[in-house]
Amino acid sequence: MGRRPRPLVLGLLVLLAALPVAVVLAEPGGSDPRSSSVVRGTVDATGVVVGEATGWRVDHPRPGVYRLEFDGREARVEVERWDVVADATVVPLGDGSGLVRFRDDTGLVDSSFTFTAIVGG
Repeated sequence: MGRRPRPLVLGLLVLLAALPVAVVLAEPGGSDPRSSSVVRGTVDATGVVVGEATGWRVDHPRPGVYRLEFDGREARVEVERWDVVADATVVPLGDGSGLVRFRDDTGLVDSSFTFTAIVGG
């Protein structure tokens, strides 16, 4: 009664031995290789580029708002430093552009700032 039929035990052992062989490793395929570049820049509080602006432009449409446009289809922007006591927010707009906003307790405020962007496409 306590014995299992030998064919069942042998079948289970063969199945367990075959499992590692059946594992399929996936390789990335069909991915669109894109080159990325790192862009660093500084903007003063009036919206003027400080230093050289290679591969990007800035527009200052209203107080506390700066639109950054990059020569690429995608841009991930990080504001590293700003000169006012305010919250900094980056809003991606697509097509290689984004808005940087500075807001304190009273509303939007101008600030100079330094950023790094990863630009691709």
